Amino acid sequence: MTDSSPTDTSQSLLLGVGSQRAGSTLLYRLLHQSVKGLFMHPVKELHVFDSLHHLRPRKALQSFSKNQLQRLRNQHGDLATAQAKGSKRLICEIRTNTIFSERDISEVNYLDLFRPCLMHHQWIGEVTPEYMLLSEEQLQGVHDQFAGHVVPVLMVRNPAKRFLSAYKLRHFYMRPAEQPMPENDALLSNLNLLLDQGEEDGWVRAQLRFNQYREAQQRLQAVFGDRALVLSLDTLTQQPEKAFQALEDRTGLVVDRPLAETCLQQKVNETDIKLSLDPDTTEKMKTFFAGALEDAEQLCGEHLKL
Repeated sequence: MTDSSPTDTSQSLLLGVGSQRAGSTLLYRLLHQSVKGLFMHPVKELHVFDSLHHLRPRKALQSFSKNQLQRLRNQHGDLATAQAKGSKRLICEIRTNTIFSERDISEVNYLDLFRPCLMHHQWIGEVTPEYMLLSEEQLQGVHDQFAGHVVPVLMVRNPAKRFLSAYKLRHFYMRPAEQPMPENDALLSNLNLLLDQGEEDGWVRAQLRFNQYREAQQRLQAVFGDRALVLSLDTLTQQPEKAFQALEDRTGLVVDRPLAETCLQQKVNETDIKLSLDPDTTEKMKTFFAGALEDAEQLCGEHLKL
């Protein structure tokens, strides 16, 4: 990865991490819409560091960025014209996707992705859930790029509820467009099969890594110290003032309360798939995720609702 010396910039970074289906999109929207003085990258999930360290296939980032460029062409027409006449935020989005589509991630300068908005903001940010999987050494590489502060926000959700949300999303994307939503019985049958297989199933094994909040926070705290913030989705939605205060205490930034409250009332990333658990499956879920739930609740210091 191209070096970005911390002596070249005084920016601070607000980094949303962990985990998929744990409120990362809601966090991004709240930060973008209601935190003054913070520039959230228009590409919500940059996937720089997880791609760099092969936690995610590098080609996935290139392919996704090419698709995003096509979306931007459909929306804005000729991209050169759009960059000449568009807002700095649009220029940043087009520029970033162009860089990702043309270069290997090892050749990308992270801070350069925020141009032309970099010079106008003391604080910049993005939200990539997969960063929770980074090792201490890899996180240190993130830390070393900033002369200012780095504040990682680890989003936590009841592990069983997060797993169910990911399961429904999986079926939503796997379903051919012309087919109706799967029946509840079919969803239950497949869910029980996955629970029975456990870590023998590759998808389940991958999902369980995103429930390892305690281990992730230990790594984050080892590198970023007390600036590492644990924030549950329950707190963000049910006790928002507590969440706002925590963000302000870590960063010194100001959360616009009316804008934030409006943001929290908006539904994000919901699918049309409904799933009702029967008593047997409910008990199986509780047993399967008992250890992960205990760790998550101890980390957050609160009960996490299912």
